[in-house]
Order: sequence, then structure tokens, then C-alpha cells
Amino acid sequence: MELAFEGAKEKFAHQKPGFLFIRLQALATRPVSTSIPKPKFSAKMIESLQDRTTNIMKKFISKFHYLTQDLQNRSHIAQTQLACEAGANWIQYRCLSKSDEEMLDELHQIASICDDWGTTLIVTNHFHLVHLADIQGVHIEDMDADLTQIRAQIGDDKTLGASANTFQQIANHIKNGADYIGCGPFGHTDTKPNNSPHWGIKGYQEIIKQMEENNLAIPLIAAGGIKLENIIDLLGTSIHGVAVSAAINKNEDPKNAYAEMHRLIF
Repeated sequence: MELAFEGAKEKFAHQKPGFLFIRLQALATRPVSTSIPKPKFSAKMIESLQDRTTNIMKKFISKFHYLTQDLQNRSHIAQTQLACEAGANWIQYRCLSKSDEEMLDELHQIASICDDWGTTLIVTNHFHLVHLADIQGVHIEDMDADLTQIRAQIGDDKTLGASANTFQQIANHIKNGADYIGCGPFGHTDTKPNNSPHWGIKGYQEIIKQMEENNLAIPLIAAGGIKLENIIDLLGTSIHGVAVSAAINKNEDPKNAYAEMHRLIF
């Protein structure tokens, strides 16, 4: 049984907090044939796993943030399904073209897909929707937003991410309660205005150095125009992970494009 327990931990290692605990509970209680011994997990195993998922992984931050986007030929729902099938453990729903009602209708379907795969679901900017669907958090793109007010509205249990272009913005976000920061842009991007200097590899190295010198620590996610060939060098800067959108969504084979990046990151 210990081997089965360890195997389950490895299989679901990259899933959202609590996913493994829920799956093990389901496994321990599901109906089984009388010819097959029913799995039994000791109370100590379950308690240990629950403590681990609620404490150590209370705010799980993936190393690979996949962002959906408004596309004419593929819905946000279809994008989510493809990414989850390719191994996604973090989906950031980034819709800029629909009303709240339309987004909620879509988010309920996306949340169902994410729940099936144990995938964390983050919504971009629309923090007022977080408690209206099964959403784990919000990412705020307004670099001057008052995160303390947003945190007060979404609660401490939800994940709060924010975007930054400068060290000072990063420091402010840490002070005001961010759980992770998407920073850059690394290079030219087709999904946002290109009105900030490109960081490149050197930019992330400098930011990491500044953070160490100022005793600041938070998961940094590189973002903006990141392609497959940039992944290894970016991870070599000691950033926590990367965020990718167009390089996957506009690829002729988006599912394979995601899978190739996933292999490099994990």
C-alpha cells in the first residue's frame, strides 16, 4: 500500500493543492469487485497528506502558466481542454471581449474541465468573478492596482498574482499581498501593447540579483513573447517559471506546442 501511495503522489505531483488528497479519498472509498482487495489508507497517511496540501502547498504556484486568449478559430473552452490534455496544471483565463455573464457561462465550463484534470484556474483581472465560479485566484495586469483592496475582496485563501515591469513594482506587490508576480516583458508580444523595454535574459538576472540584495522573495514568472527556444535559458536565471500564450495558441498544433514546453519545464 505504501508503494501505491507513493505512486499516486508522483502521478499527481504537479496538480493543484488538495487534488491528490481528494483523489486518494475517492480511491479509498470507491466500489470495487469483491475479488480485488479494497485499498486502505491509514488515518495517519490521510492526515499527513492533508497537512502537506494545506500548509506546504497552501499557495501552489505552477512553473508553467498557460494563458488562453480571444481567438476566432478556437474558444477559451477548447483551448483549456487541449492544454489540460497536454498536461496543464495551471490555466489563466484571459478574456477581453465578453460581458460578465458571458464570461461566467464560459468559466463554469472551463472550471469543470480544470476540476476533472486537477488544474488550477486563474482569471485575469475580473476579481469580482472569483467567488461566482470554481476559480482559485486572479491575476491583475494593472501594475498600479491597489492589491490590498483586491485581497480584502477575494480573501486570503484565493491566489493573487500581479504583473510588473520594474523592481519597484515587484517590491510594492510583495508588500501588498501578492502570491506571485508575472514580470517582463521578455520580448515582443502579440497579446499586449509593446510599450515597455524588453528584459531579455539579462533583465531577469538583474531582477533576481536586486531581490537577493534586498532580501525579497516571491515566485517570479517570466512573461511576454516567450517561445520554446527561450525556456531553458530563462529557467537558468532562477526565476520560478514562465507564462506562455501566443506561442502555443497560434501554433499549427497547439497541443503539441504545449507538450513540448511542458517537457522542458518539468
